[in-house]
Amino acid sequence: MENDSRYVFICYVNAYQMADEIVAAFTYSKGGEVKTITDNYSVKAYIEAFESALANNENAFDEKTVALVRALADYGHYIQPYLMDVRGWTFTDHLEMDKYYTGSDGASGYDCDSVLSAINNGEYNFSKSISNEAFTKITYSLTFDDDTIINAYFTPQENYTGAFAVKLGENGEAVVLDGSSTTASGVSGGKQVTVAKQSDGRYKVSVAGIKAYDLDTMYTIIASTDAGAATVQVSGYSYIRSWLAKGDAAYDDPEKTAHVRNALAAIYYYSRAAKTYIGGNT
Repeated sequence: MENDSRYVFICYVNAYQMADEIVAAFTYSKGGEVKTITDNYSVKAYIEAFESALANNENAFDEKTVALVRALADYGHYIQPYLMDVRGWTFTDHLEMDKYYTGSDGASGYDCDSVLSAINNGEYNFSKSISNEAFTKITYSLTFDDDTIINAYFTPQENYTGAFAVKLGENGEAVVLDGSSTTASGVSGGKQVTVAKQSDGRYKVSVAGIKAYDLDTMYTIIASTDAGAATVQVSGYSYIRSWLAKGDAAYDDPEKTAHVRNALAAIYYYSRAAKTYIGGNT
């Protein structure tokens, strides 16, 4: 309840759910009678109402807000076909986010080469250093489902069964997975960090809660075993850069390639709009 006695209903929506209808129900008792008030809405409906207000008054919102809302719509639109490819769901599972701006005039989507050019200056490159050959391979990924998560995968020396520790930054608290456990989690460097040992022996380190305006932040992940340690530098932009750098060779299927490239470009522009909106550097 707010200070003015209003009740606030909060529902967290994934990027691919922007067109899905949410039913908010408020149940209360008055005079001994139980009553329920319901309201149906969606992110798409909000964006349409936003545009209607803007059409009636072009000064209703400042430029930063307009840019953010439109970038959000584009993100919701372009993430859907990408996640349909990698998750296998269809528009029978979620409604199509058909309210968008970039490419709505019939164009094929984004100029992805321009996005790559903007972030391909070395500042966001993934890097790793390994001591004593403690790890034979380190890879990474970015998750866009319920949360935006940076994942790093550490392959230890063959048949390693000892402890694995990881921390975010030099001063972060260590999250330790002992040799008998398969998962561990904790807060390190201000972020929720989870470690999970995979069936193939790799250790998956997940850094959760990456905000849109923080996708350009480089995170230092320090992992260690009894054999030695490794330091990884990675950001959301690292992932976007690496995939866009593949060009038309991202997938054998040209349609899937277009899907992933447009989705990552949309995420990039949404992150820039979000950073501008909160007052960060553009």
